[in-house]
Amino acid sequence: ARWAADLGHTVDPESDRPLCQLLLIATAAGQMDTATRLVGEIFQANDTAALEECTQWAREAIAQAFPAGLPRHAVGR
Repeated sequence: ARWAADLGHTVDPESDRPLCQLLLIATAAGQMDTATRLVGEIFQANDTAALEECTQWAREAIAQAFPAGLPRHAVGR
């Protein structure tokens, strides 16, 4: 799954979909520092600092990765 998501990100670096997949993979692997970094990259791909302005799949992936809410240092640019 990681290979496919990395390939997707290489092919379309402007899309947040591969980043969302990488976020879920990192979360499943317990790599929360990586997951937090990826949230920042997802915000950048959506050109926003507000979760509400992200795509629906990004909001869903972030909610799944961080069910208790985003860590403070993951919010903002």
